[in-house]
Amino acid sequence: MAVTARHRAQAAVRDLVEIARTREDNKAKAAVAARVSAIVRTRVDRVAPRLLDAPKVRSVRAAGVVPPRL
Repeated sequence: MAVTARHRAQAAVRDLVEIARTREDNKAKAAVAARVSAIVRTRVDRVAPRLLDAPKVRSVRAAGVVPPRL
């Protein structure tokens, strides 16, 4: 199976979450929040044109904008 950008993003988020769990400082937690929001924003930018063309989108998940699982 090919490693996609999504796989790399999920791995990065998992690493950051692990850092935040083991280190109880706000800087690590802020890094996790920033990374997750950047990943979600990238996915939104990628699917925005599809959303504009879609006649009706029932949910963000149906549109393909789903943040990676933590």
